[in-house]
Amino acid sequence: MIELIIGIIIGTVGVIIGLWASIKFTLGTAYKCEANKKTKPISSLMLESKYKQLNKKNPFKFINSKEKNINLIVEWNVLDTKWIETLGKSWLSIKYVGFIVLDEKTKTVRYHEKIVEKNMSFGSFGFYGNSFFQKGMIISRRIKSYRFGIKEDGSIGEIYNFDFNPLDLKGLVRQIANDNGWNFIIYFSKWRMKK
Repeated sequence: MIELIIGIIIGTVGVIIGLWASIKFTLGTAYKCEANKKTKPISSLMLESKYKQLNKKNPFKFINSKEKNINLIVEWNVLDTKWIETLGKSWLSIKYVGFIVLDEKTKTVRYHEKIVEKNMSFGSFGFYGNSFFQKGMIISRRIKSYRFGIKEDGSIGEIYNFDFNPLDLKGLVRQIANDNGWNFIIYFSKWRMKK
């Protein structure tokens, strides 16, 4: 009987600790970087303008958000391509999205990210479909891929060749924030980062 009571107590304590850890992990921040203290912070409108200036020469785009409490969205359509396999057309699509909140009061850029990857393959051994979705903090996910085969127009050659690392974009967003007197925080959950 005593073993049963001790087991129940240990189990309950374990569940409580597990719940506490998972809630803290899910609701908390993933990464925080302080602003350059020697730099006077610029306004949120000026910071937003600096981000949008990057649209001119990069594959990603900063756009105004239609979503309440989100200032900017950065979208990077990494890949969206189709090709022909034995049983039909196949395709691969990879999209990166970053959500940005500019908190004027605390001079903090709040950031949340996600990757959506979808593919369908109709090869000689049947068909294969996959959809991959990751959000929160993408610690290190570098995608480097090359494919050679039959293009949609029937010619043979390179279908895609890309090297994608979300840290490149995230690091740029952080650097611009820090260099202009703003803190930078990455959040695990989107709703937690809102104003």
